[in-house]
Amino acid sequence: MMKIQKLLEATVIIFAITIILQLMIGTPLDNQILYELLALSFVIALIQSFLFKNIIFTYSIPHQVLFLVLVWGMGICANFIFSWHYRINNLLLMLGIVMSSYVVIRLITYYQVKDEAKQMNNFLKKRKNE
Repeated sequence: MMKIQKLLEATVIIFAITIILQLMIGTPLDNQILYELLALSFVIALIQSFLFKNIIFTYSIPHQVLFLVLVWGMGICANFIFSWHYRINNLLLMLGIVMSSYVVIRLITYYQVKDEAKQMNNFLKKRKNE
């Protein structure tokens, strides 16, 4: 159950960041594109869960770069599968979106882990004082 929850959490984070970045660059979004982006986010979250058992940021830099290249490749494949008709410069922009998403997700994960560590420290202090 916990693995499904982590998978859905990763999907939501990837989807939300993708939508925000798409809106920032001025891409028109309709229901069909939203469903396609949600499906792509879910597939990316699945790939991440199969390739990396822990948080991706605990792995070496080459593993992280490999994952980013895979995500970019998934975006290029989605371009052809869903007929988004991106040009070459848009595909390079997609690489920028992937990198931006990576940075934002890394920041979110950092603050989540920091908050969990703070809660655990508080718990241990309370337990030690008892």
